[in-house]
Amino acid sequence: PLGRWSPRGLRWGLSWGQTSAIFGGCDQAAKHIIGLFNGNYPYQTDDDDDTWTVVLSSVAAGACFKRKEGVKQMIQSGIFYGLIVYAMREVPSPLLDATDVVIDDGKNDKWYLK
Repeated sequence: PLGRWSPRGLRWGLSWGQTSAIFGGCDQAAKHIIGLFNGNYPYQTDDDDDTWTVVLSSVAAGACFKRKEGVKQMIQSGIFYGLIVYAMREVPSPLLDATDVVIDDGKNDKWYLK
């Protein structure tokens, strides 16, 4: 059982676990911080992420990933992560703005993608 584990698999599992913990922790911290400032503390909704919660969470996660490389790298990485996420959420994209796509398979079945 445990003796059969590959050391590489264990390292990958720990790495993915750390990554997940950073994103999850930063997301919850951002929700609580924003909840403190807008009078909605404790922040209750998990399914309704507004843009600023996601951006603040990404800034914190970017900074956490570079924590071993110094404060300057943490700031640069945080700003980079925040800008990328903001651009992905707020900049209009013709690929993402398609509301309804109808696919006709020729057998009188139509599929709708939203």
